[in-house]
Amino acid sequence: MIPKEQAKIKSFRQQHGSTAIGQITVDMVYGGMRGMKGLIYETSVLDPDEGIRFRGYSIPECQKKLPKAAGGEEPLPEGLFWLLVTGEIPTQEQVTWLSREWAKRAALPSHVVTMLDNFPTNLHPMSQLSAAVTALNSESKFARAYAEGIHRAKYWEFVYEDAMDLIAKLPCVAAKIYRNLYREGSGIGAIDPNLDWSHNFTNMLGYTDPQFIELMRLYLTIHSDHEGGNVSAHTSHLVGSALSDPYLAFAAAMNGLAGPLHGLANQVGTAPCPVRPSPCLSLCPSVRVLLSVYVPLPVCPHLLSLSPSPCPSVPLPMLLCPSPHPWISLPIPMSLCPSPRVPLPVSLFPCPSPNPHVPLSLSLSLCPSPSPHVPLPMSLSPCPSVPVPMSPCPSPRVPPPVSLSLCPCPSVPIPLPVSLHPSPHVPIPVSLSPCPSVPIPVSPSLCPSPRVPLPVSLSPSVPHAAIPQEVLLWLTDLQKELGKDVSDEKLRDFIWNTLNSGRVVPGYGHAVLRKTDPRYTCQREFALKHLPQDPLFKLVAQLYKIVPNVLLEQGKAKNPWPNVDAHSGVLLQYYGMKEMNYYTVLFGVSRALGVLSQLIWSRALGFPLERPKSMSTKGLMQLVGYKSA
Repeated sequence: MIPKEQAKIKSFRQQHGSTAIGQITVDMVYGGMRGMKGLIYETSVLDPDEGIRFRGYSIPECQKKLPKAAGGEEPLPEGLFWLLVTGEIPTQEQVTWLSREWAKRAALPSHVVTMLDNFPTNLHPMSQLSAAVTALNSESKFARAYAEGIHRAKYWEFVYEDAMDLIAKLPCVAAKIYRNLYREGSGIGAIDPNLDWSHNFTNMLGYTDPQFIELMRLYLTIHSDHEGGNVSAHTSHLVGSALSDPYLAFAAAMNGLAGPLHGLANQVGTAPCPVRPSPCLSLCPSVRVLLSVYVPLPVCPHLLSLSPSPCPSVPLPMLLCPSPHPWISLPIPMSLCPSPRVPLPVSLFPCPSPNPHVPLSLSLSLCPSPSPHVPLPMSLSPCPSVPVPMSPCPSPRVPPPVSLSLCPCPSVPIPLPVSLHPSPHVPIPVSLSPCPSVPIPVSPSLCPSPRVPLPVSLSPSVPHAAIPQEVLLWLTDLQKELGKDVSDEKLRDFIWNTLNSGRVVPGYGHAVLRKTDPRYTCQREFALKHLPQDPLFKLVAQLYKIVPNVLLEQGKAKNPWPNVDAHSGVLLQYYGMKEMNYYTVLFGVSRALGVLSQLIWSRALGFPLERPKSMSTKGLMQLVGYKSA
C-alpha cells in the first residue's frame, strides 16, 4: 500500500510540481492563512456543503458501514481508525483485533501515574493531559529507533507503533484525570480485553449506562478528524515534521486544542479549583455579583486565597470568579484571609454607603505589570467611599490581557461608576461588559498613558468560538430568563436581543461549513431516539427551527446553521457528565485517532520539515507596490 502511494505521488510531482494551484492574497496572509491551500492531509477532507468526509466516506456512510459492538448501533472508533490509516472499511474481526491490541498496550508507566496523582487540583484537565502525554514520550519507540540511526524509509513503522501505544493509553490518562479531579481520586479499575475502546474508557470514567457508552462511541468517532488546517491537526503535523516523536507532536496538538478559539472547555487555563456553583449561589441568594477576570494564575498561582465560606467579618458574602472569558463564570466564595506567601490582591468590602442601590462594594487590584515597582495597571471600585487596596505583583512577568465582566443580580440594580487606571508602561486591552440581561449604568473614566494606546471596549464581549460550554451556559441563561416552556416568539426576541447586543448565538456558524454540520445532525438523531423529552434537548431542537432564519434575516452570517458544539454538551449533561472543564479532554482523546493516523502517513510519504516563508509588513507593502499616504 505505502510503496504504491509513494510511487503515485512521485509521478504526480514530476508532472505537475510547478503547476500553480491558487493565488495568495494580502488578506489571506493577515487573516490566519484562511482558505490558503498549503497542506497535504490524507485522512479527511472538509467539504463546505457536505461536511467532513473520512477517506471519502460521509458521517452517515460511516455510521452505516463501520462495525459496531454487539447489540450496539453506533460505529466503533476502532473501525474509523482502521479506515483513516488504511483507507478501507474494516471487518468485524479486524476491529475486534484492534480493540484487544489497544487493551494490551493500555498500561501506564508508574512515573506518569505518580505525576497525575501529584498534580494540584487547580491545574486544568487539558494541562494535565498535555503534561502526561509529554511524559509518556519516555516510552517512544520512534525516538529510540531514531537515536539508533534507523533509515528514514522505516520511520513510519515506529510512528505507527507509538500511535498505537498512545491511543491505547489515552483513555487511562483521561480517566485518571477525571477521577482525581471529580471523583476524589478513586481508582479507574482494570482494562477488560473483551470490551471495546470506548466501553473501557466509559467504565474507567465511572459510567455504566449502556446508552452513554453508545454516545461515547459516537462522540469519539465524529470528533476524531476535521482535515488538516485546524489548530490541533496542523500543530501535530508541524511538530511531527521536525521528527519529534508522536507523543510530543500530540501533546503540542493538545496545547493548541486548549486554546479558546479551538476547543477549550469552560474554564480555560486557570480555575482555582473544580467548583460546583450551587453551594456558592446558596450563600448569597438575593444579591449576587459575578466578576470574571483573566488573572495570571499560571504566573502567580496563589493570587487568590480561597476558603469554603466567606470571611465571617464580611456580613454580605460576595462571589468572585477568575475566568479568561466573560461568558464563562463559576461563582467562588472568597475569603479575606490572605495567603501567607503572597499579598492578597483582591478584597471584599461591605459598602458603607446608605444608598440602598449600592448595597455592596467590590475593590479589585490586578497585577499583570512587568515590574513590581510599576503602579498596578487597574483598579475597579464600585463604591468610591471605600479605599482600594493595592499590592505589588507577586511575579514580574509579561502581562496578559484583562477582561472584566460585572453581572449583578437582576433583582438588585447597582450603578457602577468605574475608573480604569492603566499602568503608564503597559498597554492593556480592557473590556467592561455589564450583564447582557440587566441594564446597568456604567460611568467610565479612562486615564491611559499619553505614550501608550489603550484599546478599550465598553460593550458586551463577543465570544470568539462556539464551544459546548458556551452553548450550555447560554442555554441555561435563556432558561433562567424565559423559563423552560418558551414560545417561539419569545425565543426569537431573545435571539435578536443577543445579536443586537453585539454577541453571537453560540453553536451556530462554522469557518468552512456552509450547511448544517453533519456531526450536529447525527447527535440530534441520537437525542431524538434516546432523550426526546429532555427539556434542554427540546430547547436545542426549538432553536434549530428558529436561529437559522433569524441569522439569515440579519444578513451577517455566512453559515447560519448549527455546528457540532450546539449539541454535544447537552448530551453529556443528560447522562451525568456535568464537569464542563473536562469536555475538551474527551475531544482530545477522540482527535488522537485522526492526527496520529495522518502522522503515520506523513512519515510514510516522507514529508519534509514544514518551513513556510514569512514577511514583514514593510516587505509585503513593497512587494505589492503599496505607497503610504
